[in-house]
Amino acid sequence: MRHGSGIGHGTLATTLLGFACLAAGDSARANALFDESLAFLEAMVSQGADTPRWPYEIALILAARGDPERGITQLESAYDLGFRWMWMLQLEPMLDPLRGDPRFLRLTERVRDDVDVMRSQLEANDSISSVRDNVPRIRL
Repeated sequence: MRHGSGIGHGTLATTLLGFACLAAGDSARANALFDESLAFLEAMVSQGADTPRWPYEIALILAARGDPERGITQLESAYDLGFRWMWMLQLEPMLDPLRGDPRFLRLTERVRDDVDVMRSQLEANDSISSVRDNVPRIRL
């Protein structure tokens, strides 16, 4: 694997290059790049990496390869690890092959609900902070 120190920043570049090759009609090169990324990503996951980035990127590759079942399973794993990037689920064109699947729609709703709860909590905390900050201080 040529992804260096295990940080894996190169996997996303390799995966994106695979998508570019796929769009250009070079499916053989795309699949070779996807294989390279998957080898690294799956190794990270099997070694216990607990970042949502790895299963999310695996999901992108599986979607491109026409495997929506496993792709959504990987997105669910990313969710279990803390993935809450609603904008990615809504806008990422590489997820287009998964969008019509009921599991994808349910996952999107779960993420949206979680983001709404987090937003409400932040707004409540901000309101409490502003009230606390505006209370006159008594000096003793």
